[in-house]
Parts: sequence; structure tokens; C-alpha cells
Amino acid sequence: MPITMCATLAEPHAPGTDLVFCVPLALAWRKLQDRFGPLRFDPQTPLADAMNRVPLDEVVNPAWCVTGAGFGAEGVLEQLRSELHAKFPDADRRLLPSRVAPDELLAYGYLSRDLQFPTVFAMRDRWF
Repeated sequence: MPITMCATLAEPHAPGTDLVFCVPLALAWRKLQDRFGPLRFDPQTPLADAMNRVPLDEVVNPAWCVTGAGFGAEGVLEQLRSELHAKFPDADRRLLPSRVAPDELLAYGYLSRDLQFPTVFAMRDRWF
């Protein structure tokens, strides 16, 4: 059965397709919202509106994830690397950029959780 990664819980669910909610994207978006409030674009996209409404409160245990958002000059990359290494020493370091310029904004979400399913998920290398 095809698997579709979705950014929000409002994704239409087509018959014959499995949906996997991308929690790390929602966590990174939430960090941006914590800093800047609901994110607005010109023009505002339906996806941004949907992401601004994703419910995460009391759903994701902080012990399962590393999240952050900030500018390079604030040391966000170093903070994320340090926390990722402390919580998840086996995490693939390539999931973080090698550098962030002082005026660049980085939003990052990483989730690690072992769940038992009767059917094993197919593994894919995907970056987005």
C-alpha cells in the first residue's frame, strides 16, 4: 500500500493509501510559532493556515524529540547538535545542516520513538 507523508492532520485520506503524520515538521513549525506567533505569508497558503492549527499539546513527550528554531548568530545549530547528541547519540548527524549563516533562520524537529506495528514500515531516505 502506498504511504503518503502528511504535514497536517487535515490531509485528505484516499482509499488504498496509508498516511503518516510528519510530527517533526509540526514540531519545528511550533518552535517558529513560539517565537514569531502564527506564521503569515503573502499570499497566505492553505498549508500555512493548516500548520498554524496543528494540535501538539500533550501529544509528544519532550523526551522523544529535539526541536528548536533560531538564527545562526544565536547559536541555534550548536544548541541543536548538543541536545541531539545528548538525547540520541546514534542519530544521523547529516539530518542537521553543516552550517547556518548568522542571518539564516533554522527550524528543526527530530523525533525518535520505537513503536511496535504488526506490519513493518518500508524505509525511505527522504529530505524535505
